[in-house]
Amino acid sequence: MVKHIDPELKHIADVDKDDFDVDVNLRYLDEDLVIIDNVKVLSEPDVARLKMNAVAFCGAGKATFDLNGKRVLFQKGDVFICSPNVALCNFMVSPDFQFHIIFVSTRMMQAVLRDKIHLWNELIYLRRVYVVKAGPTMLRYMMLFGELMNVVLTEESISYRNEVLISLLRATFLGMAGIVQQNDMSIRTQRRNRAQTVFQDFLVMLDKTPLHSRSVGYYADELCVTPKYLSMVCKTNSGRTAGDWIAERVSEDIRYYLEQTDYSIKEICDILRFPNTSYFGKYVKSAFGLTPGKMRNK
Repeated sequence: MVKHIDPELKHIADVDKDDFDVDVNLRYLDEDLVIIDNVKVLSEPDVARLKMNAVAFCGAGKATFDLNGKRVLFQKGDVFICSPNVALCNFMVSPDFQFHIIFVSTRMMQAVLRDKIHLWNELIYLRRVYVVKAGPTMLRYMMLFGELMNVVLTEESISYRNEVLISLLRATFLGMAGIVQQNDMSIRTQRRNRAQTVFQDFLVMLDKTPLHSRSVGYYADELCVTPKYLSMVCKTNSGRTAGDWIAERVSEDIRYYLEQTDYSIKEICDILRFPNTSYFGKYVKSAFGLTPGKMRNK
């Protein structure tokens, strides 16, 4: 049994109530991915703040809680999806409430979905879909995913485990997004307002840009809006500024070139359009806590 949240899992969530007890069956854990086979909630937290993207399936019982000012019912057969940096509060949990959950970092989600990341962003930030009824197709899809995931994580004979895991997650999330969009008429027919359209176009630009400018003004100009307006619509729709989104993608560019290529640091600095290696070094140290050289050799 886990009292509060185990320190090993602290990067998943912050929970405020000292007597929050959960019984956790942890399947897999690293800095980008946490898979928990089952969680039985034994007492209700006051507030839980998620730090990673979450996909959960309710196996028994039900819970209600507030998320972004909306009362959410999560019960047997439901799939719950949520972005990082949100607070869940005012819990009411049935005695038999149990769920299975996967936590995925934003970095991993981008690596998994790549050019299709806009599908996840659409559901999470624009349509604000939190709970989906798992019909027969989705239920079978998730059961098969669970069986495959178990094989990948437990069979020592599996080669290229990380690559297989990423491919499996990509297939699962894409399939889930497709099923949700096909089955939920409100998602297919809901019209976006101007701010939502600008935000979605901004995300599409980020997803399709091979190398990311560090300037909010660059993207604002491309979208024919002011930098202030772009940051405002990003904050309204996602809780993050345009600068936050851009910095995250620039960090991924840096990570890729330092860890996955043989370019020199000077060449990477030029490719990513930093004015000089000194500025590049300071930027990398601020973003990752390491110098470019140490990050490359870690």
